[in-house]
Amino acid sequence: MTQQSRLNDLTRFYKVLESLGTPKLLAELDQSHVPDSGGVYFFFELGEERSESGNGSRVVRIGSSDNLQRRLGYHFGRGASSFRDNLGKALVCRDGLGADAKWRVDEVIRSMSFVWLETDDVRLQDRIEKEAIALLSNYLKPPLDPPSADWLGHYGHRAQITGSGLWNIHYVDRDYRQSTIARLVRLAARMGK
Repeated sequence: MTQQSRLNDLTRFYKVLESLGTPKLLAELDQSHVPDSGGVYFFFELGEERSESGNGSRVVRIGSSDNLQRRLGYHFGRGASSFRDNLGKALVCRDGLGADAKWRVDEVIRSMSFVWLETDDVRLQDRIEKEAIALLSNYLKPPLDPPSADWLGHYGHRAQITGSGLWNIHYVDRDYRQSTIARLVRLAARMGK
């Protein structure tokens, strides 16, 4: 796959995310308004902007769940979350935090926003999550929409995070399938109706 075709797919991917509506700020989220359905979520981090695929925020974390309410609860410390762990380790490395790390992780997560692509098809959730990570990842690839110089992930303890520009560690070293991006477009179009 060429860099130009990846850039075209990346641009198309962000147009799909824009069609899902304005990202919701996690700090302002009322759990009762969070769907308890399944799907794929995309987190945006304050200060992380796209540079090649258009204007707007850059996705920094992708995940899927059969219940968004429960999954966001894990990210807010009510269960196991590798995302929280990785953020905490980066904060400790950058800021030398000790006991304050948990509070700071909450602060960083609450400053993020997200959009949600709803589907209860677990196989489709899994495929979209993996393919979106592979598309957005810069790990061992010429970078597109690289993280800012100030991105907290640069202080991560995992090469997958620092190299990919994402708070994900799985699937960052894969190539994506264009057919899954087309499926994402169709699913988003159905949600918009």
